[in-house]
Amino acid sequence: YSSVADNALLDPGDTFTLEAWINPAASAAGDYYIFDKGTNGYALAKVSGGLFFNKSGVSTIFQTAFDILTAGLWHHVVVTKAGVTTKLFLNGADITPAITDATIAATATNLFIGSTATPGNYFNGSLDEVAIYPTALSAARVAAHYNAGLLGQYLVEWKPYMQLPRGIASFVEPDKGRASIDSTTFSVLDSGG
Repeated sequence: YSSVADNALLDPGDTFTLEAWINPAASAAGDYYIFDKGTNGYALAKVSGGLFFNKSGVSTIFQTAFDILTAGLWHHVVVTKAGVTTKLFLNGADITPAITDATIAATATNLFIGSTATPGNYFNGSLDEVAIYPTALSAARVAAHYNAGLLGQYLVEWKPYMQLPRGIASFVEPDKGRASIDSTTFSVLDSGG
C-alpha cells in the first residue's frame, strides 16, 4: 500500500472523482481497499467480486453485485460524486447501483491507496493510474479516459489533484499485505483554478 500525506487538495469536499485501474488477484471474500481517506472521508474498495463506496467508517453509499470484477484482469474503475449525485463507471460504462447519499467531509488523515487508513484490508492485486479530480467527470470524459488507457495514452487537459507516476504504482503481494516496491514518489498537483 501507499500513504500520501494529508493535504487540503486531497479533501475535495462532496464533489470529486476517484479513478484507478485495478487488477484484483483473487475474488476471495473480504474488503480490499483502493482508496481510504479516513473516518468521514471517501473510501472505495473491492468486496468479493464487486465494489463498494462509502463515507469511511460511517455509512455505505453503494455496493455492487459480487460478480462484476474478474480476478487477473484489468478494470477501469471511476466514482464521481457531485453532492447527492454519485456515479460508478466500470470500463467506461455507467453501472451505478442504488445509492444512499452521504456527505463526504474533509479529514486530517493521510490518503491510503491499497489499504484502509488503519492500515489493513490491503488490496490483493495491482493498482495503476490512480487519480483524484476536484470535479465530477462527465460520462464522456470517463469513457475517453478508459479508451485512452486501452491505447496507453494519457489525457492532460484534466489535471488531477494527485496522480501516481505512470506504470504499476503499487503491487501488493497476495496474502502478505506488503508492497513489492520500496518507495513511491507522489505529486500533489493543483490545477490552479
